[in-house]
Amino acid sequence: MRFKMEGEKFEKFRPRIFSKVLFPTDFSEPAREALLIVKNLEGIEEIVLVHVVDRGETQEEIDANVRESKKKLEDTAAELGRAGLKMKVHLRVGSPPDEINSVAEGEMYR
Repeated sequence: MRFKMEGEKFEKFRPRIFSKVLFPTDFSEPAREALLIVKNLEGIEEIVLVHVVDRGETQEEIDANVRESKKKLEDTAAELGRAGLKMKVHLRVGSPPDEINSVAEGEMYR
């Protein structure tokens, strides 16, 4: 599926509209498909990849989920890096909406 965006307002801001993209992922198949779309957008200078671990009843389970997520983020970042994209990676533990907003606020002026 290709999205076609056009018009006077779009053309005015288009050169940098997607220069920095915040991409939260849960590593699901829909997230993977969305990342392929983002990866192929023109004008992207940087992708900020975010995953939030929000599962685990014990500290050991949380630590295991963090290790697994770290590996997946590293693999994803490596793949995007091979495509020539600049990457930042954030791995957080907590509430996904809160942590994603925190990363977005922190990255907004960088």
